[in-house]
Formats: sequence, structure tokens, C-alpha cells
Amino acid sequence: MVKSSFISKNGHLIKVLRIDIYLFLFMLGYYIGQVPTTQLIEDKICINELHIDPDLCQNLDQTTEITEVTKNDVLERTTKIKNWQTILSTIPGIAISLFSGFWIDSYPAHIRYLLMVPCVSIALQSITLMIQCIHFDSELCLTYWSFLVMGIGGSIPLVLTCAFTYIARKTPQNFRSIRFAVVELFLLTAQPAATALGAKILAMDSWFIAGNRNYVGVFLTNAIIMILATIWVYMLLNDCAEDDQDEHNVATVKSVKEITGSKANNKIESQSSKLVSNLIPANQVSYKSTSDRLSDTTTNKKSSLSIAIISEDAINNNNHLKQQIGSKEKGRQRVSIASIKPIAKSFKSIINLQNVINTFKTCLRKRENGDRAKVLNICFAIFILFISLLSESNFGFQFTEKVFHWDYRHYSNINAALLLIQAFGAILGAAFFKSFLNYQDSTLAAIATLSHFLSNLFKGMVNKESYIMGYIVYGLGGMSIPSARSTLTQIISFHEIAQVFTILSCIQAASPMVSSIFCTSIFNLTMESLPGTTYHAVAALLLYPFGVFLWINIAQRRSKEKQIKLDRNLSKGIVDLTVAAEQPDAGYVNQGFVDSSKF
Repeated sequence: MVKSSFISKNGHLIKVLRIDIYLFLFMLGYYIGQVPTTQLIEDKICINELHIDPDLCQNLDQTTEITEVTKNDVLERTTKIKNWQTILSTIPGIAISLFSGFWIDSYPAHIRYLLMVPCVSIALQSITLMIQCIHFDSELCLTYWSFLVMGIGGSIPLVLTCAFTYIARKTPQNFRSIRFAVVELFLLTAQPAATALGAKILAMDSWFIAGNRNYVGVFLTNAIIMILATIWVYMLLNDCAEDDQDEHNVATVKSVKEITGSKANNKIESQSSKLVSNLIPANQVSYKSTSDRLSDTTTNKKSSLSIAIISEDAINNNNHLKQQIGSKEKGRQRVSIASIKPIAKSFKSIINLQNVINTFKTCLRKRENGDRAKVLNICFAIFILFISLLSESNFGFQFTEKVFHWDYRHYSNINAALLLIQAFGAILGAAFFKSFLNYQDSTLAAIATLSHFLSNLFKGMVNKESYIMGYIVYGLGGMSIPSARSTLTQIISFHEIAQVFTILSCIQAASPMVSSIFCTSIFNLTMESLPGTTYHAVAALLLYPFGVFLWINIAQRRSKEKQIKLDRNLSKGIVDLTVAAEQPDAGYVNQGFVDSSKF
């Protein structure tokens, strides 16, 4: 019995964390080859192109027999090749995500198949890199094709779009910030684990080829991890189409559709009169004089107006939702994936320019209560937060080497601690502020952004104490992206999640390049005189997202107060109407309910 209970509990835990484990495996496989690939490029340049002794090339950073000019030449060529590899692997992934966003919203059942594609493409990339390691004298430009294969598979943008869409669909709104924080925990812990594992395998004796670094072992491990991730998501992520909220939204649209059109007023009046009939005792319905009937007619019109006003917002908010559902129904009639046999037609249903247009239309469409401005500002705020998150990796080591004279070992230990603080601070902070203090997601995002700001402010003060303090205050910074995503899902329609998250994934994919250009440009200009200026420049950028989240928090509070006031007046009107129904001599005109219709 105890064993059965243990299996049951762990089975439930695995079911809840299926997508998290997949993301951990994917990120583990993605990052495990990052450093070994860079080392492979350096060795190929040093040995094949510059024709330097292999023993010297394997100790390029320590040997004194190679001039600094030659070392810098190797590093410059490596950086240029890495930039092209990044472009080839990123831009196709962004394009694929843009095409697939609208398609994911239309066919959520196929999310697991889309999650398999990047894993297969990276496994193929690893195989091609293994072949190039075996044939070590092959041209270095052939590595471009390996990264192009990874990019065509969608890479990180497609994975994040599908994963966060699945999580948002499966998680109630109140728990999304905590749920996203749990996902960030798996994502952030995968990177240091992959980096350490890749370096460990690379330092081993070669598994297959004597005399070279263990490149084949790294890329073989990479391929195995990606195959495991593919099997995992195919076998376990089999409930992508099941969604209670989807049925709720369809029902909402159906109810709104019933009270719109040419007969809307009649149906509203019918619902109003039915409400009055249910509240009035049966033995009092027949007591109506002529004046009472006139008063009753006035009351019905006013109450109809009240219900119409209340329903108007729901109608406006669901117009876009009805259009999407209608387009999906047409899409299912036009493109039924289950009924299409040719693969070309299925592929064409995804690679469709209209999907990209619909994705941008969804993000840019006019919304009630200024929500379009909120959506766009949150997306740009997340972009700034990504720049802050990635800034340390662009110039952090050079800064500590210049100011504190730290070597790479000391800096790596500090940086690993930062990643752990960020990962666990995200989940613990979200649980504390959300569960115990019941803060809104926009409040959490503002607090986390303030943590980012203070961290960069302290680090830029150019002394060890303030630099360490910057790491400490950064503990809550990991909540920023999950809370911002959760805030965004409160504004957009449920059926827009995949399309909006597509834009976010593209922003995340493009942010490393922008962050690198921004940070390295400032650091190179100020390195000699004011090396901490880059941190302060990033801190200045963070004032924008902090202001955005404060603005949204204030708007949400005002909207909540307005809704409470409306509900209070409506409830008061219904109570007064019930009291009036129990007093037949007083008629049915109820001033309190009439006044409540103004709201």
C-alpha cells in the first residue's frame, strides 16, 4: 500500500512537471555543446588555417611560444564565426516561431509534435559536428550548415513559444506567476549544469579518436539527450488539446452571441422580465394597475439598459475572440490536419504568410481600456529585462579582470552562484509574495525589476563590497520575466496566448545580439576611465520596465475598484427590487435599481 501510494504521488508529480523536465533536457542538450563548439573552432583555426603545432594549440591561453598577435587573431576569427553561427541558428528560429504562433492557437493538440522538431534538428546538428570532428581537416565553413539545420528546426524560439503556451493553457490565472517561476527554475539550472557537464566530458580522454580532445563524446552525449527529450515529449505530453478554459471561453462567446444581433434587445428584455418573475411571488403577479404597468415598463426598460451596459463590455471584449474562433472553424474546414495525407499540404498550413500577419494583428489590434498600450509596453519591458539578464555574460568577466584582477575560475564560481540565486529566488520569491502576501503579478514584476536596478547600481560602484552586494540584492530578479508573462496573460484573450508568446520568444531570441552590441560598445568606450558605466547604463534602461509595471498595477487596482463598485450597486438594485416585489401597493418602480443602471 505504501509503495503504491509512493508511485501514485510521484506519478502525479511527473505529470505536473512533464513540460518542465522536457525544458530541462532541451536546455541541457542545447548548452552542453556551446563551449566545446567554441573550442573546436579555435582548434581548427589554429591547426588547420594557421598551421601551428597541435600541442601548442591545445594550450593556447597558457603557452608563451605563440605571440599575442597570433592569439588575438585566433580569438577574432572565432568571434566572427560564432556570430555567423548565432545568426544562422537564430533568424530561422524566429521566422518559424512567427509562422507557427497562429497555427498553435488553432491546433493546440499538435504542440508536442512542434516540440519534437527542435530536438531532432539539434540531434542532427550534433551528428554533423561529430562527422566534422572525425574528419578534423574539413573546412571550417561546413559548421555553418550544422547551425543552419538547428535554426530551421525552430531552436529556442519555437520551444519557448510552445512550452509557455501549453503552461498558460493548463494553469489557472491565479497560479501562473508561480508556475512560470518553476519553469524558470528548470531553465536556469540547466545552463550551469550543461556547461559543467560539457567541460567535464571535453576534458576526458578521447572516446574514439586518439590525440584529440573528446569532441565526439560531447556531441554524442548531446544527441542522446535530445533523443531522450524527443521520446519524453512524445510519450508523455499527450493532453495538449484538453482544456477546460477553452470550453469556458467558447461558452462565453456563445452566450454573448445569443444576446447580440437584431434581436438583442428583445432577448435582454426577456432575460430581465424572467429575472423579475423569479423574484416576485406568484400570488402577487396579478396586482397591477395602469400606473403600475407604466412603472413596470419603465423599470424593465431601465433594467434592460443596465443589463445591456453590463453586457456591452463582454461583447466588445469577445468580438476578437469570436473572430478567432470563426477563423479557426473555417481553418478546420479548409485545413484538417487529420484528413490531409500529403505532407506538403500539412507543411503549407504552417508556413503560411497569413499566420505571421494574424500574429502581428493580434498583438497590435485595438483593445478596450487601453489594453493595447499595456500589451506593447509589457513586451518592450520584457525586452529590456532580457538585456539586463544577459548583460553580465557580455562584459562581466572583462570588468572583474580589469577592476578586481579575478581569474576565470574565481569569476566562474561567482557567476554560478548568481545563477543559483536567481533560479531559487524566482520560485521562493513568487511563492512568498503571491501565496502569503497575495500581491498582484504586476507588483511582483515591479519588485523584481527594482532588484535588477539595484543590482546593476551596486555593481557599477567599482569596489568588491558593492559588487558582492549587487549579487545579493539580485536574488529577487529572477521573478521579473515569469511575473511579466503572467501579467500579460491577464490582459490578452485566452486564444491569443500562443501568438503573443511567439512575439516574446522572438524578443528573447534577438535580445542576446542587442545586449551584446549595447554592453560591449559602452564598455569598450569607458573601460579605461569609468569601467562601471555599463552597469549604470543598464540600470537606467530598467527605469522604463519599472514604470510600466507600476502603471499597470495602478490601472488594475482602479479597474478592480470600479468592478467592485459596479457589483455592489447591481446587488443593491436586485435586493431593492426583491423588497419592492413583496410590496404590491408600492408598484414595481425601484429607484435604486434604476440608478444602478448608470454604472
